[in-house]
Amino acid sequence: MIALALLACGCGGSDDAEESKAPSDECITDASAKPDHVFQCSDLAWNVSVPETCTKGGCGLIFDVHGFSMSGTMEDRNTNLAALGRDRGYIVVNPNADPAPPLAGWVALDDDPKVMDFIARVTKVFRTDPKRFHFTGFSQGGDMTWRFICDHSDLVASAAPAAMSHSENEHCFSEAKAPPREMPMLFMHGTADKLVPFTAAEAARDAVVATLAMTKDSTLSSDASHEWTRYTNANGTVFEFIQHDYTGADFLGGHCYPGSTDPGGQTGQVFDFDCYQPAAFVWGEAVMAFFEAHPMP
Repeated sequence: MIALALLACGCGGSDDAEESKAPSDECITDASAKPDHVFQCSDLAWNVSVPETCTKGGCGLIFDVHGFSMSGTMEDRNTNLAALGRDRGYIVVNPNADPAPPLAGWVALDDDPKVMDFIARVTKVFRTDPKRFHFTGFSQGGDMTWRFICDHSDLVASAAPAAMSHSENEHCFSEAKAPPREMPMLFMHGTADKLVPFTAAEAARDAVVATLAMTKDSTLSSDASHEWTRYTNANGTVFEFIQHDYTGADFLGGHCYPGSTDPGGQTGQVFDFDCYQPAAFVWGEAVMAFFEAHPMP
């Protein structure tokens, strides 16, 4: 509820940059412009990129959540959203699950409240724009993204889950249920994904389309290796689905980030997560463009 109040307040902030450098928060103790803050809060480490322009308030906020066995740094090496955010006026948060890689993983009941708490803290300290709060994640991070779509549609302007379908038993696009507020969504999944079958992603796509009464609007791009489709409904809500045939590490197959140049080599990193073939789109750039195009009305 704290995060609800803070995001709803529309706190814009003054032009006094010095004020933002002395936050009254027990976790976020430095609000200066810096690409690689690491804050300790709720027994987790949070990587936070703060552009210079964001020290005065009013910037957008993006949470970019990693998958199982990964870290916040690994996630950003595949999405590049921190750098993209610095160019476009967004604070980007990459949380780190506990324990550290390669055993890092998210537990919904334990970790979702911690994420909500940190959202509230970042929102208050940096006085972010409540109309430009966005959520994305890959694999287990994609699962968290689906939960935030369903549970926090009043806060999240638009969302982009990747490489994870939503479970009918856990999420809201089933049995005619829907989030309280329809939001724009960009969903990406690989046809050769060895960890999360593509059939599950197709079922998730079809559930969203059916629940929100959507019809196919257009094919935004396609070739022999991918198809990017847009659906809309009578309310003008946008749902975009990208399927791709790219593959990465043998164990992962299509469970990879198109367009990534992940070099691997991070502490505890078992696999590099980039798709090995040249891609028609770059996932992180597609996410950023989608978020910029879909703020909260």
